[in-house]
Amino acid sequence: DDLSKIAPTVLITLPGADYLGTLEQNVEIISIIFPDKAEMLKQAMQELVDTSLEIQQQVQEAGHTALFLMVNAGNLSVFGPGSRFSLIHDTFGFLPADDSINSSTHGQSSSFEYLLQQNPDYLFVLDRGAATTAGTEGSAAQALLDNALVKQMDAFKHHRIVYVDPVSWYVASGGIETTKVMIKNIEEALSR
Repeated sequence: DDLSKIAPTVLITLPGADYLGTLEQNVEIISIIFPDKAEMLKQAMQELVDTSLEIQQQVQEAGHTALFLMVNAGNLSVFGPGSRFSLIHDTFGFLPADDSINSSTHGQSSSFEYLLQQNPDYLFVLDRGAATTAGTEGSAAQALLDNALVKQMDAFKHHRIVYVDPVSWYVASGGIETTKVMIKNIEEALSR
């Protein structure tokens, strides 16, 4: 309200639990601000929705389970439905490997034993260090997950440990182009 006294003000929120719905609202706002780009933005948004629905149908027909893991300086955190990475479940249709994960900004602290116990079909891994430190390229998470417990998981055995693009998923999520990258990560995972 205070900023609105100074100049026109628009609130664009980052997508959370309803990723595509929030993104669509943001695209509508931007379309009003830039009417000459409205048609292009709406078409791009529709393509994201259509592709996501195709992925969701494929995932739901297969009944795949998934767990989203963030690796940060040797620490493991998992995220489930209702979290900042819930589009794995809400948008793409993966069943939660554990639907009792606490929804919090930084995820629920985890361990290798927990990962093995949940044993998801797909393990999506975000290397936070690679997202926030230039030049690390995800090697820290891969090195950390290269252990005997992870190698017992079905996701490892079937080549379904997926290292997602850290910048798109962690730093710059919520835009059309980054969402395309996120979708591509899922499509590539499903082709394994």
